[in-house]
Amino acid sequence: MVANTTKVAAGRDRRPPKCPDCTARGDSATLTLTHDDGCPVGRGQDETSAGDREFFETHPNAPHMVRPLGWAEGIALKTLGAVPPHTDLTGWRVMVRQLAPGVRTRRYFPPRGGA
Repeated sequence: MVANTTKVAAGRDRRPPKCPDCTARGDSATLTLTHDDGCPVGRGQDETSAGDREFFETHPNAPHMVRPLGWAEGIALKTLGAVPPHTDLTGWRVMVRQLAPGVRTRRYFPPRGGA
């Protein structure tokens, strides 16, 4: 498994993030977290990223895609302080935009009407 690194541009809590499922500790300055091999959250993020990659490989002219928030992404958002820890992420969506092959950005949106 390739080490999965999660990065959030601006978090609310600047303490070093720590994965709830592995020994990974993050960098509070960059808000990145690299998961241990075999970490369920890291594996879940790898699977989500692979699905995004497959979408853009089969839809090369698509400017973006919108999909439901993955469970591992939700844990990462909370762990990194991008959303408060008790936020209900039911119904959240992700807009994934491919900047170049293998380089994607993600924007997270609560359900219409608020979270």
